[in-house]
Amino acid sequence: SVMAALEALVRYGGMDCIIIARGGGSAEDLAGFNDEALVRAIFACPVPVISGIGHQIDFTLADFVSDFRAATPTAAAEHVFLERRHLDARIREFRTRLSKAALHGLDRQRNRLLARARRLVHPQAYLDRRGRELDNVAMALERAVLRLLERERRRLERAADTLDEQALLARISLGNREMLRVRERLTGLVRERLHAGREGLIGYKSTLAALNPLGVLERGYAVVSDADGRALRDTTAIEPGDRVSVRLHRGGFTADVEAVDG
Repeated sequence: SVMAALEALVRYGGMDCIIIARGGGSAEDLAGFNDEALVRAIFACPVPVISGIGHQIDFTLADFVSDFRAATPTAAAEHVFLERRHLDARIREFRTRLSKAALHGLDRQRNRLLARARRLVHPQAYLDRRGRELDNVAMALERAVLRLLERERRRLERAADTLDEQALLARISLGNREMLRVRERLTGLVRERLHAGREGLIGYKSTLAALNPLGVLERGYAVVSDADGRALRDTTAIEPGDRVSVRLHRGGFTADVEAVDG
């Protein structure tokens, strides 16, 4: 009957294991589990077999050919079916480990992106900064011109108080001409400085546009980096089987190296 049940279970299929169990008894009660045909059937069974025959001190030949021997039928059931609290603890452990691994991976990727972002300076940001510096220079020159004109005006006013009317008119006329000459000269200097600054800014802009890696990528080129994020310049730094990252003008992807040329 035990052999027939074992064969029926194998034919039915879809199970993880089979438990062959019997409570305690005399040697004659357990003798059937020493039957050679049953022992061979258990050994040949494709499904894992757990034996839980008799008490802890009882041994049969079926115990020695089973995949696992339990001391009692209860112990066999406990070995297969873990307690709910044990399962909950394992699930919590796996959930915690999975969350930590996911957070660690995200943090590592975020740090890599931040490191790459710090190494890149957008050309527009550089041009904006240089433009603000040029505006500051222009404002400083304008204030200097106004201070100089105001100082000259006060000097002329003080001189006028000590002269007669005719001399005063002559000094005023001379002062006005001198002031106009100084104003024109300073205005010319400001224009020249501003023009030179604009020309330099245009040159910086052209240089940055030529060196801008995004402009190179826009023309169809790509930046290939190794697993540590370092840009590859020749094939000596990679081997077949390595994983590389490819940055395009829009987006990117990762690839595995199959062969290395050169």
